[in-house]
Amino acid sequence: MSFFEGRDDMRLAFLSDTGWDNADASLVAEDWAARRFWRLEQGGKTLILMESVPDNHALSTPGHKVMDMIRIGTWLRDIGVHTPAIEDADEDNGFVLMEDLGQQTLPSDTSVYCEAAKVLEHIQAHYTENLLGLPDYQGSHIDRGKVRIVDWLLPLMKDQPNAGYERESFNAIWDKIMRDLPPMPNTFQHCDFHAGNILYLPQEQGFGQFGIIDFQGAHFGPVPYDLVNLVQDIRITDYHDVLPDCCGWSLCHDYDAFMQWYEVLHMQFYCRIAGQLIKLFHLKGDQKFLDYLPGVINGLDTFLVSYQSRIPEFGALLAFLREAGFQNQPPKVTNERIQALVAPDAS
Repeated sequence: MSFFEGRDDMRLAFLSDTGWDNADASLVAEDWAARRFWRLEQGGKTLILMESVPDNHALSTPGHKVMDMIRIGTWLRDIGVHTPAIEDADEDNGFVLMEDLGQQTLPSDTSVYCEAAKVLEHIQAHYTENLLGLPDYQGSHIDRGKVRIVDWLLPLMKDQPNAGYERESFNAIWDKIMRDLPPMPNTFQHCDFHAGNILYLPQEQGFGQFGIIDFQGAHFGPVPYDLVNLVQDIRITDYHDVLPDCCGWSLCHDYDAFMQWYEVLHMQFYCRIAGQLIKLFHLKGDQKFLDYLPGVINGLDTFLVSYQSRIPEFGALLAFLREAGFQNQPPKVTNERIQALVAPDAS
């Protein structure tokens, strides 16, 4: 919250310039990045004000650029995807005034999730080339983030700092996994496509029922990535067994290849989250991040075993993790233990 201190006058000036200075404002959300969202109500109309670290600020991080939110959102709307219409923006100071899509996220209903997944298929059908110049997923900060399980979780599990070889060994196994995969088309990746970023608007028709937000960190990468985010969200019921079959996935006609990539991206995702939850607890001091840790750890242990029929190298990955201290129960996580055990250069 330190970034937002002292910005009240700047925010009010922006609202005055846009004619919304007399609105009733309530803080409705703060995400894991340096952003927060206000709901404004004035004259029977509501809008959302996003307040963000400006693009040119030293604290601005990859995937959270205001200019990317505007240009990517415009392209998505142009192909019929419901993203918030922009009323006004001040990119230099990190303010965006936009359409209010409400606050109802996806209900826990298989048919609704299938329809949301078809929005992905629609986007992918329009993005067979990297039209927006999106960064490549391979080698990106998201891809590299899978090593966070090594940096943040394993030292706490074995109660001692890493010896120094773990990152190299972990990445070597992943390099082998990726080399053995079949070809897979690249497409638009929202990169955070989960229920919290899909606002449900049942009064609308077709794709208009799904208001897509938080897409500014989009990448160009393998087709199954966003489906993994949707159905393997650590906060919801797992729809893994039904969703791949309810979508045509027009860019990928090889089901077995699709599922190999799905399983690999799923395990990359969980390796990243397993460490990221601890990192976020350390940075933000919020216990809620640790509440998800048991499910992620259990999922890693369970899925690495079950996925070995398609990805034999997952056996080597699981063996490495266990030898390096991984066990199927969460460690004690305190800031004192983190400071004592986690290396200063942890990713």
